[in-house]
Amino acid sequence: MTRFSRQNLIAFVLVLIGVAAFLNLGQIGRRGEQLEFRTFMEMVDKGEIAEVTIKGQEITGVTSRQSRFRTVGPAPEFQESVYHSLVEHGITPNFAESSDESLWFTALVTLVPMVAFVLLFVWFMRNVQGANNRALSFGKSRARMLGDGGRRVTFDDVAGIEESKEELSEIVEFLKDPRKFTRLGGRIPKGVLLMGSPGTGKTLLARAVAGEAG
Repeated sequence: MTRFSRQNLIAFVLVLIGVAAFLNLGQIGRRGEQLEFRTFMEMVDKGEIAEVTIKGQEITGVTSRQSRFRTVGPAPEFQESVYHSLVEHGITPNFAESSDESLWFTALVTLVPMVAFVLLFVWFMRNVQGANNRALSFGKSRARMLGDGGRRVTFDDVAGIEESKEELSEIVEFLKDPRKFTRLGGRIPKGVLLMGSPGTGKTLLARAVAGEAG
């Protein structure tokens, strides 16, 4: 992920979080303090409730101190007793039709932070994966094949390990003309062991030696 796209993602996530916070604060301010139903009925008995609106099982209103509140009433079959209790204390409740608006709003406020969290998690995992890939590639040989795999590989096709190529050039010379060394009393080696960690270019060097020797 490029720097530009990372910045865009971070900005987008921050906007989502800000929108969710704004909506949540607006919802709290509009609907007021959450009360237990028992506390609400105690306030009714004490004359501390000034206005009540009933929408399904949701009860909202204003206290005598002009602060907003909300609570959840009993099941519909018990709402008539709540209505009579309010009327007995001089409160005529307003009734509003239930709608799916509050459900959609609650779902929106809930989903926006979740989406922001998922995006942040994906961005974090992509960065961790990229860091791991860079760590795994650290220390690997810089040897690269410059030619196609279908033709013979020589030292000209290997770049980045000049010192190893120079050392192996003696082996190539021996393989091309072993008699030159035996006449001088040299013995034919049984093999050559290339030492190094995986991915350091040993196989590529071996192919290059074979290609140089013909």
